[in-house]
Amino acid sequence: MTKLTLADGSQYDLTVAGFSYADSDKKTVCLELLTNKDLDEIITAFSDASKTSQMSVTLDGDIDGPVYSGFTELANDYIVKKDVQEYENKISIKLSTPETLIDNEELSVAITYASENIPDELALECKSIFDNWEDIPNGKEIKEGKRLNYNGGLWKCAKTHNKQADWYPGAEGTLFEQLDAEEHAGTQEDPIPVPDSVTTSGFTYVYGKYYQEGSDIYLCQRGSVEDPESMYGQEVKLNYAPSALIGHYFVKI
Repeated sequence: MTKLTLADGSQYDLTVAGFSYADSDKKTVCLELLTNKDLDEIITAFSDASKTSQMSVTLDGDIDGPVYSGFTELANDYIVKKDVQEYENKISIKLSTPETLIDNEELSVAITYASENIPDELALECKSIFDNWEDIPNGKEIKEGKRLNYNGGLWKCAKTHNKQADWYPGAEGTLFEQLDAEEHAGTQEDPIPVPDSVTTSGFTYVYGKYYQEGSDIYLCQRGSVEDPESMYGQEVKLNYAPSALIGHYFVKI
């Protein structure tokens, strides 16, 4: 059994994946505890900074796992599941380092606004401001357009839904679009492939870039405007492949 040992020597059993959600950028770690204690007891124990300042993991066979130092702040959004692996509870908690907490309310508001409104291209340059998919409780609504980190990539919700454990980004093509998939320049020589899921989950195009559908190349360019080049660099999300919108949003090359 995988064990978590706190600074005072107290131990807790972990699920196999219970220590795998460490985020070096945000300085947070998520733990999945297998326990017969209730949530209030766990909150009390892990709210004691003297105990959580140094935490070590031991894997099956007494193999040393990761050591976490300085995680003294207990965050919210607890997840409790009953009767798991012969334990009364499986309790998921998140701990963070003090520098993770934002004391400046204006800065917090600014980061929230940026995470909801900055263009996708800029979002790729500051992934750390976005939530992790793993940190969202099961059953919580994920709204269309929300961007999340998962498995090293940045994903954008394509359809509002309530989170389920098996609906992770990439598992179902209609729910998420990966924003940092294999990069292409979007030039005529290196066009961006249009995904097969475009008609169900949509796809974000950028005016002025080139896209490939099958063997054909298309320029994303708004029709019926006097100066379409002035829109280059702007984004538009469409639920159609380029071939269906020739003359309106695309020019076939």
